[in-house]
Amino acid sequence: DTVYVMHEGLIHLLDPATGKTVKTFNVTDYDPQGTFWTFLAVSGEHLIAGSSVENYMTGSRTLTIMDRKTGQEKWSRSATYHFRHNAIAASDTTLFCLDRMTPRQLYVYKRLGVEPTGPSHLYALSLDTGKEIWSTEENVLGTWLGYSSRHDILIQAGSSARDRASDESRTGVTAYRGKTGEVVWQNLKLSHTGPLLLHDDVFFTNGGAGGRAFDLLTGAIKKTVNPLTGKLQNLAFARNYGCS
Repeated sequence: DTVYVMHEGLIHLLDPATGKTVKTFNVTDYDPQGTFWTFLAVSGEHLIAGSSVENYMTGSRTLTIMDRKTGQEKWSRSATYHFRHNAIAASDTTLFCLDRMTPRQLYVYKRLGVEPTGPSHLYALSLDTGKEIWSTEENVLGTWLGYSSRHDILIQAGSSARDRASDESRTGVTAYRGKTGEVVWQNLKLSHTGPLLLHDDVFFTNGGAGGRAFDLLTGAIKKTVNPLTGKLQNLAFARNYGCS
């Protein structure tokens, strides 16, 4: 019923029938130190907005959750490092996010004389209140999150590809139970390109040459019967470079 457009310091709420701006949310009303809105997503009646002092960033310094129609703020949270945009996911009730910087980002900061301290975190936060449901510091190595509501599985992985940020993680996939944070399975040696594609109980790696299929619930390689030979083989696909 509404189109949301983020442009610099304003979020525009547009009438989908006419394209006219019905309302705007100014970043400084929510984050006095913020200059730009840098991330935007909707989950149910919640608007998830990221803000920072710089534009075109891979992550936001602050996340603000508000009523998507009125703009009334429910809560906000500032990061120790930053909330990477590819690593923000949500269910109907929970916001999942990574608060971390990659080794390459930390190297740049150290060269500038800034040395951030403290562990990286994966958080599961209540969308309504911001209260921490669970969190972990163990093996927070990814740059991408995806969530399956059907199976209540949260995937932490990388999103390396030729058209994505050069510091994207390339190795390691972990599956968590979304409600509790329990590690369902983990393969820290799994090399992959991304972003991963979640489809029911399967996830696919992605890339210019194609991808492979894995069981979402176990991490095992997915098998299929070759229709020509009748033999069991790994489920995979190939494609030429391009958006299709």
